Amino acid sequence: MLSIATANLVSKHYQSANVANFIVRYISLFLCVIQHVIVCSSGECRQLEFKAELALPGKRLTNHVIGVHVDKTIDHCEVLCYLEPNCVSYNFKIWNENEGSSCELNNSTHEGQKEDLVENASYVYHGARSTCTSNPCKNNATCQTGFTERGYRCLCVIGFTGHECGVDVDECAIGTDKCSVNALCSNSEGSYSCTCKLGYFGDGTDCDEMSCQDQTTSVSTSPHCSLGACGQGAWMLVMKVDGKKETFRYDSKYWTNQLEYNPVGGQTGFDSQETKLMTYWNTSFTKICLGMKVDQQIRFIAVEQEASSLFSLIADGQHRATSLGRNTWKSLIGSEASLQMECNMEGFNVVSSDGFSSKARIGIISNEQNDCSTCDSRIGFGIDGSHLSFNRCGNVAQYSPDNGEKNITVMGYIFVR
Repeated sequence: MLSIATANLVSKHYQSANVANFIVRYISLFLCVIQHVIVCSSGECRQLEFKAELALPGKRLTNHVIGVHVDKTIDHCEVLCYLEPNCVSYNFKIWNENEGSSCELNNSTHEGQKEDLVENASYVYHGARSTCTSNPCKNNATCQTGFTERGYRCLCVIGFTGHECGVDVDECAIGTDKCSVNALCSNSEGSYSCTCKLGYFGDGTDCDEMSCQDQTTSVSTSPHCSLGACGQGAWMLVMKVDGKKETFRYDSKYWTNQLEYNPVGGQTGFDSQETKLMTYWNTSFTKICLGMKVDQQIRFIAVEQEASSLFSLIADGQHRATSLGRNTWKSLIGSEASLQMECNMEGFNVVSSDGFSSKARIGIISNEQNDCSTCDSRIGFGIDGSHLSFNRCGNVAQYSPDNGEKNITVMGYIFVR
C-alpha cells in the first residue's frame, strides 16, 4: 500500500501530468526503493546506490552523456539510470516554463573526470557509487557497475572471455573460426588468422585449389602436374634433402618436429637448396613421390601410402613397411645402384636390429647375411649407419653388394598428393 506522503505526491502529479506518464513514473518508483534499488533482468540483478553526498546542485557532468529524456522528474531520472546498464550518474535539468525539464544519463561519474564537471545553475548532478572507476576489465572490455557479487561485470569484446575478459578465446581450438576447410587456422591474442594450405590460394576464408604447373622447374611450392614415374597429379613438395649435408641425418630433429627448415628453398625448384615445408605435418595424402637427382638426371618412384601427414608416418620412430621391392628402390639411383642380397627391409623408419648399422627414415636396407641385424647397404632419405655414415641421402653399399661397393650421394626430393 502507498504511504500517505506518496499518495499526496501521486495526487499532485495526477493533476499536472497525463495518466500514462503518471503510471509509468510512480509504479517504477514504487517498485524501486529510493536511494537503493535492485533491478533484475534475465536472471541478473543490478544494485546501484545514489548517496546524498554525491548529489551536487549547480553542477553538470559533460562529455559522458549517453541518453537524454525530457519532461521527467528527478526521481524518474534516477530510475532511468538504474535501468540503463551503462549509466552511473545523471544530470537533471530543473524544470522551467520555457524549456521544461530534462534528464541526461552519463556513463561515468565525476571521479577521475574533474575537468568535465562544470558549473551550471540549471542542473543537479548526482553520481552513484561506481566500482568501474578503476576499470578492472581488461582488453577494451566495457565495465558495468552494480552487477554480480563483485559489484561490476565486464562485457568482453570478441576474442576474449572470463570475468575480467583476460582470457583469450582460441577460436581455432573450439571451431568458431571462419577459416576455409582448405586453410590453416592460427590463434593469436584476441583474434586468429586463416592461411590457405599449400596448393590453395585465397584470403583464408575462401581457398581455391591452384592449377598444377606443367614445368618441373617452376616455383616448387605450387603443385606439379607430372613427376616422371609418379604420374599425373597435383604433387606438393614436402622436403629437399642434400646427401652431402648433415641437416636431415636419421637422428635429426627435423624428422620428429613440426618446424620448417629454410622455406625459401621450397621456391627454388629442383636445385640443391635443402628445405622442409609445413606440408611435412599439415598435408594429408594417398601417394608419395620420391625423387633422386644423380648426374643432373632425376628419377622418381611412387609409394602408395595413405596418411594424415608424413610426420605421422615418421616422427614416432615406428617401422611402417612398404612393398616396392629392391629393384624399384634401386631405380632411384639408376644403373649404378647396389644393394646386398638379404634382409631388404623397406618403408619408413627402417633400422638394423643391432641399432647402429644401416638405417633410413624412408628407404630400404639390406644385408649379406640372412637377417637384418648388421645391414651394410642402404638406399633412401635420412640414411645413416656404421659404414660411410656421412651420406644422408643416396646409396651406400658395403660387403658383397650386387653391383659393387658404392657411396653415391644425391639430392633427394619428396612430394605428396
